[in-house]
Amino acid sequence: MDVPKPRLWSLEDPQLHTVTVKIFGASVTERFGLRRWGVDQGRLTLNGEKVKLRGWNHHTQSPGKSCDPVTSIFAILYTVYMLYTVFVLVLFW
Repeated sequence: MDVPKPRLWSLEDPQLHTVTVKIFGASVTERFGLRRWGVDQGRLTLNGEKVKLRGWNHHTQSPGKSCDPVTSIFAILYTVYMLYTVFVLVLFW
């Protein structure tokens, strides 16, 4: 399959391409990224460049409550975005 003007997906520039498959009168459209994950000298690589994943383990609890209210969750997501966090592990107790 040829991808016209392919652009690699990266953490800084997550380019997505679109493909539509039609068969027997039905069609499915999906978005996808072109990337190559690997390991070089024990370090994770993306498209041949070493990357460092930044993450956060968040326990969804507030004082006196079993989990954070919705407004607090939005504040947490904004903080994650501002810290350029790549992934978040959310735990519910």
